[in-house]
Amino acid sequence: MKKFEILRYLKRFSLLIFLVSLAGAAAIYLYADGRQKYTASVIIRYTNDGISDGYTPDGSDLDVNEIYSSTVISQAMDALGASGRLSTIRSNISVTPVISEDQETINEALLQKGEEVTYFPDTYKVSLVVDGEQGAGYARNMLDAIIQSYCTYYTEKYVEQKLSLNPSSGLLDNGYDYYECIRILENDTNEMQDYLLSKREHYPNFRSSRTGYTYADLCDIYSDFKKYTIPELYAYVLNGPQVRDGTVLQEYLANTIETAKQNEQITTEQRDSLWSLTDQYVYKNADLLQNYFTDRGEVVSSDYILNNIELEGAGDKAQTTYDGLVLKLVSLEQQVASSQIDRQFQEEILQSFRNVDFGGTGEQHAKMESMINDYEAQLKSYYEIINTSSKELNLYISADYLKMISSVQVAAAINVKLYLMLALVLFFVIGVMKTCGSFTELKRPEVAFKCFIRFVLAQAAVTYGMELMTALFSIAQGTIQTIMGASGLSAMEASTLPAEIASTIEDVGLLESIPLWAVTLLGSLFIWVLSLVMILTVYGRFFKLYMATAIAPIPLSSFAGQPSSSIGTAFIKSYAAICLEGCVILLACIIFSQFASSPPVVTEGLAPATVVWNYIGELVFNMLVLVGSIKMSDRIIRELMGLG
Repeated sequence: MKKFEILRYLKRFSLLIFLVSLAGAAAIYLYADGRQKYTASVIIRYTNDGISDGYTPDGSDLDVNEIYSSTVISQAMDALGASGRLSTIRSNISVTPVISEDQETINEALLQKGEEVTYFPDTYKVSLVVDGEQGAGYARNMLDAIIQSYCTYYTEKYVEQKLSLNPSSGLLDNGYDYYECIRILENDTNEMQDYLLSKREHYPNFRSSRTGYTYADLCDIYSDFKKYTIPELYAYVLNGPQVRDGTVLQEYLANTIETAKQNEQITTEQRDSLWSLTDQYVYKNADLLQNYFTDRGEVVSSDYILNNIELEGAGDKAQTTYDGLVLKLVSLEQQVASSQIDRQFQEEILQSFRNVDFGGTGEQHAKMESMINDYEAQLKSYYEIINTSSKELNLYISADYLKMISSVQVAAAINVKLYLMLALVLFFVIGVMKTCGSFTELKRPEVAFKCFIRFVLAQAAVTYGMELMTALFSIAQGTIQTIMGASGLSAMEASTLPAEIASTIEDVGLLESIPLWAVTLLGSLFIWVLSLVMILTVYGRFFKLYMATAIAPIPLSSFAGQPSSSIGTAFIKSYAAICLEGCVILLACIIFSQFASSPPVVTEGLAPATVVWNYIGELVFNMLVLVGSIKMSDRIIRELMGLG
């Protein structure tokens, strides 16, 4: 009985084994790549007080589902400039609590005893699943944007309120008079300055890395608006005065003054009531203090109480009930005084506009409207700056309440590289079987070392296949750029109809224009078809580059075996040929431009239709040469590189 020798069998059918292995590796790669999914995940931890009881910084219940709320996802997509359905991203996000094994054991023990589990997790894992065609980079960037958006959202909702002061716009288009516009813009300026003053007091050292401004800088800008821009607008509207509709303006001022009087009356009554309450508080406390004594027999005076407050650590910032009443009283007094000053100003303005139905010239109105529109644009521009700075501040503050325990990690559902490595090993084994008569030959150091080096180089080619393909493409692109720069093609101007033919066409009558129109239509059809063929050929080269780059790891893995290395060599030569097709296409365009730049010969006495036909025929012939050269670019390159 003949002995079965596995090595001889493998050598005999090595080609068939190789082809089947190559087809199988390609099929598995395409199958795995088509069903690939990437999962990006990150672990976050809430660090605010009260989180152990499930509370946010402001005391409300924590809802981790807000991480994938519509507001958060929408802001993340806007930040990335991503398109697509918001609901798709939301449905692919999951938030799961991270609980230690010890805590799970404790929770299970409590449940077995029938007791309630009061533990609330503070650490969560956020995961996002995307399709393979979107790539691992998209998954990482999208989840990172979602977490940043959520940090800002969390801070704005539970810690530091977001900016909600929207500047007025389009006031002139809404029918407001000039004075009303200025009044509204002044109120916007005052409200924004109050907001900035509060921010400057609480965050004096914060400087936005995106805008470069501190809150002190922005306060100075709005102070300049109040000092210079607003008075300038008032001065110009009162100089004339500038009025669009005096009746409407006077009615607005009268209503404003009446509303101010009513508010003053209400505020004054509140102030007087608080005065009475404060006096009663003083008298009552004075009587009570006379009846209280210390252990040493001392009277419990106000000085004694204040000293005890300072000893407890409150210091000079301590605030008693009486202090609160006084501060409220001062605030009401300031409101009354401010309202009286503003009302008197409005009354003076009303006197200036009384019996004025229309004021100012058209030129003055145009200047007034330009000043108002410019100031609106300035306020809108600085609002965007303040809004950007505030969002960055909220993100900065969120670090005190929400921390990322780990960076965003991306994992592939199918390990495509594993299949490529299996194909690499298979090619290596086939190469060994083909080159070695028996396994004993591998005992020779030079043979074993040669096989090892070939395997290492093949693995490097598979691992860095994208870099290798990009390098070949960059070399070809450099050659194309050199040819283009030397030919001056990039500096060429657009072609125009020759002046002789243009003048001939302009002098054509109605009857002669009919055959001219037919000739032009026929020629345009030829040119359109040739242009379409040329564009499809050029785009076909792009698709060949994309497809060759996508499957590059499979043919590159054939370098693992000496017999199969010819496949990898042929692939690299073919890829280089596809890249160099651009050189042939560019040279064809240069030759065509030289032909097209020569002026056509116009014979005097010929009919206009004949002249145009000759010109179009010459142009179509040149384009046929160009299209033919572009279509043959792949054949020319393959013959030059010996690819057949």
